[in-house]
Amino acid sequence: MISKHIASLGVEAEGGINEEGLDEVIEGLEKKNLRYYFQIHYDGSVSVPDKDYTDREFNFYNSNLKNIRFFLKLLFNAGFEANSTCGFHIHARITDNLPKLFSYEYFYNKFLELYKSRYKFNEKYLRRLRNSYCRAEYDEYKICKQLESRDKCHERYTAVNLNALNVHGTLEFRIFPYQESVLEAMSTIKFVINAVEKLASPVSCSLKNVSFNLDIPRLSYPKRHIIEVLKCAD
Repeated sequence: MISKHIASLGVEAEGGINEEGLDEVIEGLEKKNLRYYFQIHYDGSVSVPDKDYTDREFNFYNSNLKNIRFFLKLLFNAGFEANSTCGFHIHARITDNLPKLFSYEYFYNKFLELYKSRYKFNEKYLRRLRNSYCRAEYDEYKICKQLESRDKCHERYTAVNLNALNVHGTLEFRIFPYQESVLEAMSTIKFVINAVEKLASPVSCSLKNVSFNLDIPRLSYPKRHIIEVLKCAD
């Protein structure tokens, strides 16, 4: 477990790396028996010049925060670089029924309030609020499409992506910009952990017996129960 409400985390670090550096990452993970948790994918929206692999996303997931930090340290030490074409996505496998909480405008916007408060003086982070790959505005139509689709859908490009629940079994936070160091990446991860706990803790006990209908996300809770949950979370 990562925290009370997060069973495991995954990171998608978009960027570029040279072949020699990639070999170092894989070798380091193999020595720790962590190679199984690592994947590399092509990403056409990413462009990091002067690297053998200029357009990739490097994925690692684990239930131990120390292992995630170990991976990030390997990656940056091996010459991984990112720029403004890149993002840093965090996948959280959240316990109970809590992931669906973010299908509701109240909780979605509460998360964005925390984000804006934390990064109010950091233009790199504020620019992501206007990025088309992680749109910050709550859009009920897109949320419904995310929850209905069993495969990756075009509507997944929102700050918090619920389509990942069907594809990966996780809640995906896409809002974060490229990371330039292990320290920055770990700070971002800890922000997500703290935000989830802050939003989840007041309502977790109230949601234990609630059933969700993926096809009707806005009607997943009985109306009376929604009001009770919002009152205790505010």
